[in-house]
Order: sequence, then C-alpha cells, then structure tokens
Amino acid sequence: MSFAATTVVGEPEIPDTPEAPAVRAIKAAVYTPRNAEDPQLYPISLLATLCFDPLYIWEQKDGAVILKPCLAEDWPEYSDDGLSCTIRLRENAAFEDRSKKEIDERSMSISSADVLFTLKRAAKYREFNAYELIEGLIDGLDDMPVARRRPDHRIGWDAADTAFSPNGLEVVDDRTVRINLTRATKLLPVYLAHPNFCVVSPEFLERDQFAIGRSVPQFTSSPFEYRSEAGADWCFDWRTERTPSAGAATLLIKDDSVRYLETVNSLNESTLDYALGVSIPSTLEVKELDSRIRPIPFELMYYLAFNMKSETWGSLDDDGRALRTAVGLALDREGFADAWKYDGFGKATALHDVMPSRHGVHSLARPEDWSQGTIASALKVLEETEQTGAKIRCRIGVSSGFSERDLAPLKTSLADLGVTAEFVSMSEAEFTVSVDEAELDAWIAGWLNDSPNPAVFLELFTRHGQRKASANSLFVGGYRSREYDTAFETLDGLDPATASLDDYKKYAQICLEILEADRPFVPLAEIWWHEAVAESVVAPRIPLSAGVTLRELRR
Repeated sequence: MSFAATTVVGEPEIPDTPEAPAVRAIKAAVYTPRNAEDPQLYPISLLATLCFDPLYIWEQKDGAVILKPCLAEDWPEYSDDGLSCTIRLRENAAFEDRSKKEIDERSMSISSADVLFTLKRAAKYREFNAYELIEGLIDGLDDMPVARRRPDHRIGWDAADTAFSPNGLEVVDDRTVRINLTRATKLLPVYLAHPNFCVVSPEFLERDQFAIGRSVPQFTSSPFEYRSEAGADWCFDWRTERTPSAGAATLLIKDDSVRYLETVNSLNESTLDYALGVSIPSTLEVKELDSRIRPIPFELMYYLAFNMKSETWGSLDDDGRALRTAVGLALDREGFADAWKYDGFGKATALHDVMPSRHGVHSLARPEDWSQGTIASALKVLEETEQTGAKIRCRIGVSSGFSERDLAPLKTSLADLGVTAEFVSMSEAEFTVSVDEAELDAWIAGWLNDSPNPAVFLELFTRHGQRKASANSLFVGGYRSREYDTAFETLDGLDPATASLDDYKKYAQICLEILEADRPFVPLAEIWWHEAVAESVVAPRIPLSAGVTLRELRR
C-alpha cells in the first residue's frame, strides 16, 4: 500500500454505479462479523477502533487526574512575555500502518506539519467539534474558512485550505512547532489534551475510501470519529516498544485530605497554576472549602449487558428487546448523579446547569438527548408490547467499584418496572468468570471504576457471543435481532449491476439506525471532581465528550 502525496487533493468522484469494493465497504460498516478473526460489532457511532493521541493527555496518578506530555516531548517553552511557546515532538512518535506485512515498514514519523494540519482542520470544522476551547487563542487561526457542513467523506480539504498560513502557527523543523498566542496563558496543554486535537495526518485521510481492507473515516469533523476494518487497524505506536501509548486511566473518587492540603499550600505558595482531580475530605465543612478549589462535572459512563440465554429476559418477547429498552429508559440518571455529589459543595439547583458541553458528530448536545428517558416512557414501551405487569427477579453482576449508594437509584428504577434486582458485587476475576460463563441475568460495569476495565468487559462479551453457535447470547458482540437480520439481508441482496450507490447507502443507514437504537451501553450521569485554579489564571472549561470514553475503550 502506498500513501497519497503530501499535497491534498479534492474529494474523489463517486460513480453512479458502484464497483464491488465500494459495495463491500458500505456493507462492512453495518456487518456483524461471524468469524473468529473479526468478532467485534462495529457500529460507527459507538466504537472508535482507530486511536490517535494528542500532544498532551490526562492520566490517573495516586487517585487523581494529572496532565502529562504524550506526543509532545515535554512541556511548552514560553517566551518571556508568555505570548509565544515552542512544542517539540517526541523523536520516537509515529503512526503505525498494520496493513504492512513487514514491521519495519509500518512506522511513519509524526511531523510538525501534522500538528498544523490538525489545528487548521479543527478550525475549519469548528461548528462540529470542540474548537471553542482554543477559539481566539492562537493568532490568526480563527480566520480559517469555516465549513458549514460535515465532510461527506475524506477530509473535505482543498488547495486553499493547504495554503492558509496563520501567524500563530509556525513549523520550525520536522519536530518543532511554534505557537503564537493572543494572550499569555500556560494552560495551552490543558486545551490540547482534548481528543478533538488528537494529531492526524492528511496522508491517512486521503486514502482511497473504498479500498478493501483499508480504514475508512466515515465522519471527519473530530479526529477520533473513525472505525476500522479487519486487517487495517491504525493506531499510535511507540517505535521502541511496539505497543500503543497509554491512555487516560480510570478514576476513583478518593477522600484524600493530604492531597487537598498540598493543593491549598501550593496555591498559597504560587507554585501551582492549575490542578484537576482534587479530592475534598468528607470531614471538611462547607465554610472551610477553599474558594479556589471548585467542583467540575466528569462524565460517568457504564455498560449494561443482558444475558440473552437467560429466560429472565428472552422469554418475555422475541428477543427481550422490549424489556431491555424499558430498562434503559427507566434508569434514574439524575438520582444517580445526585448520589455521587458531595453534599454542600457547589450542588446545582438543576443537574442540567452543570452539564459539560458536548461536541462532535455523534455527541449528545442537549441534556434531554443525554438522558435516556423516564419511567413513563419505559412503561409505555412495555404497554405497547403487552409486557406490563410482569414480575421479574434477576441477578445482576456489578464490578466492586459500585457502592450501595451508587446502586440505589438503579434498584428504584427497576422496581418501578416490576423488576426486582439482586446486585452481586464481584472482584475483577469473579466478574470475568461470571461473564465468560453467562451465569447471571445481566452485568454492569462502570467507566470510572477500576474493575473491570471496559475494554476487557466488551472483549469478554464478544468472545462469549462468538463461542455460542446461536450468536444470540449477549447484547455486545454476539448481538442479533430479527429486525437487524432482515435489514441486512435486504442490503446484502442488492444487485451491484442494477442498484445505485444511494440504494446501498439507504439500506446501510437503516441497519445503522437499528444498531444505534440497541446500543449496548448507556451514558448515565456525571460525577463531581474538583479543579484548583490560581487567582491569576483563567480556568479552562473542559468538555469531556463521549468521544474520550470511546477513544480509550479500544486501547
């Protein structure tokens, strides 16, 4: 496989009558693989299997979240007036093309030009991403012509975009970028840690989108909106270690009085400008809370999977979908969030007032979109399918990170549907065995809990679904439904000789909508974490979108 030329050309024309590769690529976007080599389900909007890295990245350390250099070699070097900074890339930072057979041929160095391209592209598609984090900060970058629609495919780039050269971005050499700012701030690494600014290369995005076995960017307004096909998994690679870089670790709320006092002392001594993940001791009175340390919401996502071999769910309707849908709608999102808040510390009058902003093609922009529904909507689903009045008792496995307080709203929601749930708390090893042997009715794993890791959670479900001949056992990986099968058979049965590309897109979209409606995890709530900010610093607003979680899911 050869890379495209560095100069970016226009989008390729799509023929009215698709060639076989185009047809197969569209099918691949909605196909549920049925073989051991590619067992995972790839709904585009749910899983980002193509991972890139930012210049700086968040990581867990000692129960708190810290920022560290990732693709950047070190922290920026600032000029005396603070209006210019220089960032140098790691010498061993490279993209990896796993479609190459020879390992020595897989690496392609990340260059300063890739950093400039990433920032310019974020500015161009600013209406569809989190560009507002750096809006007005980099000299001249806001003058980038703005795209009013998402690119249909590829990068939506032309010669004028390539020629645009803002004063604030300068390539010093292949590994060094100079950024000129409109105001002095040392928080640029905080902004650039957002996945919207993961470094990408125009050479990747210019590839033939219909080539079999190639990665196909479906939506390109944010760097992490990708999927991957079997045999062409693009990822970041450390050349020396031949392994993907470490992503942001999972978090735990930790009642850490020592860290709190250290943070206050550092603020007093002017040795700290910004910190994220400061724990608030439970013994601290509200009046004792330092005004420089304030709560910010972090998202909590959790994954809920049903054992489709269990008669508890499957015998109620054809495939248990009605009850599963109702359970998803009934989960008490606000009650769950309230359970995680520290009493008295900045508790909002309404949860919607503290919702972090969300951006990107598939992100959920409004609180009502983020919420899964209500008990009333859940009961309506059951009424329409004549499932009301069913008294169900089930056993749900949960990772040990969940407490009784955390589970209380879930129990209430299920009880309102007539479902009595016994939550079985397990260690990671026990949880793994439970999922692998399908011994419970359902399982829940939390994203912000250490046990088990969500990637392991999904891998277990995938393997279990693959092993069962009926492929009807679990909601993730082994997912099947009559509705989806019918839609896919229609797509699969189209004749390439007579069907247009629009026909393929139409039926592919129907399949994707079914997958989206049945998505295996539910974004549930935010928790409170805390940031500490010196008085002289303008604190950033950090919208942690669902994309963060999706990107880290495949690490």
